[in-house]
Amino acid sequence: TILRLIQGELKLDSGSVDVKPGVQIGYFHQDHRSLNFDLTPVEQVRVLKPRMDYGDIRALLGRFQFTSEMVETKLEKLSGGERARIALLKLLLEENNLLLLDEPTNHLDTDAKEALEEALMEYDGSIITVSHDRFFLDKICDTIWELPADGSMWIWPGNYSDFIRRKRASQAQ
Repeated sequence: TILRLIQGELKLDSGSVDVKPGVQIGYFHQDHRSLNFDLTPVEQVRVLKPRMDYGDIRALLGRFQFTSEMVETKLEKLSGGERARIALLKLLLEENNLLLLDEPTNHLDTDAKEALEEALMEYDGSIITVSHDRFFLDKICDTIWELPADGSMWIWPGNYSDFIRRKRASQAQ
């Protein structure tokens, strides 16, 4: 819900979410609604980067584990994990400086998760993610936002393991 509030898809009952001018938001939906399922992976990349050399497109898709057969297959025929990889690649190719990622590791195998983690670690912008994948959170996050049921928000520096350690220490006091 918080991602949809930041994106502007949902309205708050009270208060406001202010996104500063110049912030370009890219949103990873679990259902991959940002993709055109009639396109192939090569065509999807070409829409975003029309001047990119075909060899560079293939190399980029290879980084996201697309074989030579897969790059020419329409997205409608690809698996959920393969679509997720294209949706994530699309976000990274857009001119976004804030990524909102809703369960980005769902449907990804270990190699695809590692490729995603590497790409996100190279990303220069900010990332807000909702994930149940604690290993992913350990690698990617440097701050954890805790949103308890009472409507408050706690900000914890560090990755997920740091958050758990500090949270347990604060509860023990």
